[in-house]
Amino acid sequence: MTITCPSCEASYRISPETLGGGRKVRCARCRTQWFASPEPEPELIAPGAPEVELDPIPSLEDAHFIDAVDSVEAERQRAAPDAGQAEAAVGARRWFAPRSRLPSTAAPRRARRPSRRIILKVRPVAVAAALGVAACGIVVGERVALVRAAPSLASLYAAVGLPVNVRGLSIDELKSVEEIEEGVPLLLVTGVVRNDSREAVDVPRLRLAVTGGGDRELYAWTTVAARAKLAPGESAAFRARLASPPADGRGIAVRFLARRDLVASAAR
Repeated sequence: MTITCPSCEASYRISPETLGGGRKVRCARCRTQWFASPEPEPELIAPGAPEVELDPIPSLEDAHFIDAVDSVEAERQRAAPDAGQAEAAVGARRWFAPRSRLPSTAAPRRARRPSRRIILKVRPVAVAAALGVAACGIVVGERVALVRAAPSLASLYAAVGLPVNVRGLSIDELKSVEEIEEGVPLLLVTGVVRNDSREAVDVPRLRLAVTGGGDRELYAWTTVAARAKLAPGESAAFRARLASPPADGRGIAVRFLARRDLVASAAR
């Protein structure tokens, strides 16, 4: 069969078996590449139809013809030329090689390196331990906020040796002295209130109590500190007197007045 270059219209004769269902070829004259397909089956000419005179195709010996070269074969010839052979000779005939026999010119693909994925295996015991440490840190570090939200937790913290100071105030340098003034016994109690927090705090009233055996309260009264509000790190002294204290008193207990004390006083 005959194929024609779409650019320079040069014609070439090749075997239909070589062309197969179609393949890519290159013109040896103008280097144009195109996809050559087999010719369709010739139609039957009806009897009596006029004959059409076609121009003869030049033979292979014509000097104006150059064989068509398969594109893959041409690339191989250009990449590794042979000094003893010319690329194309006038009148030479070259058949197309079957596709299965063509050497592959594609560069081999590099094998992809498997991506390295670092998978950390975390043991449940380690996770539980980490969560336990974090929970302990919150329970210990935020115990003031927890006791403010649930005052009943104060006794639990005190039982494990972690007393919670919700007010941010402390009572220090507590002293008690008994005196006689005009023939009357007099109990004098002194101390200091200190602000241990990082913010200014109002100083509530102080509640003092004379205790007997078993820390039983015998008598209680209140007093105020020298200053009603303390900045961080500041302190204020307080002084309280009680005439004719209980004779069986054994100690003095001082704390800040709480709401329960007011409720108990109102109930009496």
